[in-house]
Amino acid sequence: MKIIHDIEVLTTIEELVAPATTALIVVDMQNECVKPGGGYGTQSDVDLTPMQEIVPRIAKLLVAAREAGVLVFYVEFIQRSRTGVSLRDGPSYYVHRNDDFVSCIEEGTWAAQTIHELAPKEGDIIMPKIHPSAFRSTPLNLHLQRYGISSLVITGTSSTGCVAATQLEALESGYYPVLATDAVAAPNRQRHEQLVSWMAHRGPAFTTDEILAQWASA
Repeated sequence: MKIIHDIEVLTTIEELVAPATTALIVVDMQNECVKPGGGYGTQSDVDLTPMQEIVPRIAKLLVAAREAGVLVFYVEFIQRSRTGVSLRDGPSYYVHRNDDFVSCIEEGTWAAQTIHELAPKEGDIIMPKIHPSAFRSTPLNLHLQRYGISSLVITGTSSTGCVAATQLEALESGYYPVLATDAVAAPNRQRHEQLVSWMAHRGPAFTTDEILAQWASA
């Protein structure tokens, strides 16, 4: 811990991922984004390999988190309601203005579900979201406050989109966004590496093995 202008700042991994004050979040590891039969999997120019490579590491973090008593959250990106109503707006889609394929995940479908390898367990909290950030228009902040959480270990996809948005809003909301650097991914590896480097400068960042070792010792 370090004191900066009379404020206590957590600086060590022991402090930053302490089970009692840490939650694990799985961002958008849905069939649409990871499986060959999902929307992205139908596009010949989209490489799903990076997302599939992080599945075993996220699975290990989930097991360790549950054993250590770490609160587990899943957020699932939804862009269309069960009745077919679009939940996004023009500014939200601006980033995709030149893309040949734009995902439109419908609530309640197979595409919207988290992949079975990382399926939620009893006691986990599942939240749909309609914006890239897991905080915006969701009860995530209320849950974190209720359970006295100060750190959020972030995993999932995509590092260049929803993961980055969640990390930034976590910081703005007063939480330590601990990036699991080898448990986040994006189809474009070069952009992924650039974003991870930038996010690691903005907030705490550790490998899966470093987090697992800390939870095991705790």
